[in-house]
Amino acid sequence: MDNKKVSDSGGGSFFKSKYSEYRNQVKATKEFDSSLTKASTPKTSTPAPAAAKPEGQPNAQTNQAATQQAVLKGAADDMLPSGQLSPKITQFMGMIKESAARHGVPPELVAGIIWQESRANPQAKSYCGAQGLMQLMPQTAAGLGVTNAWDPAQNIEGGTKYIKQMLDRFNGKVEFAVAAYNAGPGNVTKYGGVPPFKETQGYVPNVMGYAANFKASGLFVESSNTMRA
Repeated sequence: MDNKKVSDSGGGSFFKSKYSEYRNQVKATKEFDSSLTKASTPKTSTPAPAAAKPEGQPNAQTNQAATQQAVLKGAADDMLPSGQLSPKITQFMGMIKESAARHGVPPELVAGIIWQESRANPQAKSYCGAQGLMQLMPQTAAGLGVTNAWDPAQNIEGGTKYIKQMLDRFNGKVEFAVAAYNAGPGNVTKYGGVPPFKETQGYVPNVMGYAANFKASGLFVESSNTMRA
């Protein structure tokens, strides 16, 4: 597999262009997925059993278009009115930067996943048992060397290591890696891209939008780990 390296060049513009692209699509659609705004109940993030195949399965190209049309409801809710980031996430920025640098992952992407998964709640637990900031399933956490998923540093380290594995597996394609974090790499491979599952179709642009916001916040301006398109 072609493991794309990370660099400063074009990283911010990539996330911003993706965010602008999704926002433009929002203007042209009236479809709303209310699950995108539920901050109180974290969603399953680590690989889960494959969802049932819906009737009339769209192809990979259609899947991608559907992802781009997903509504980014609440994509700026990590920002306070003053433009400051919520202290819920800033308290973990040191850990995020350290793990991101160690694994060569954009820190804003890690922060985006954390915000989507748990709204930066280290005690979050999903209905299916996913735990902590990055919502690691116990079996996945163990495989990543995480002995205590409730410990923020270990959770962030495990989740960052996992998204790095997905980036490597899908040749640096950020959208595919994010989709794999939510729906499992097997489903991304099966459908040749973002799977046609309602949750994943909303999850991917939401995380990308959050990543763009975190990048725009300037907190990661000194970081050299920025994803290329």
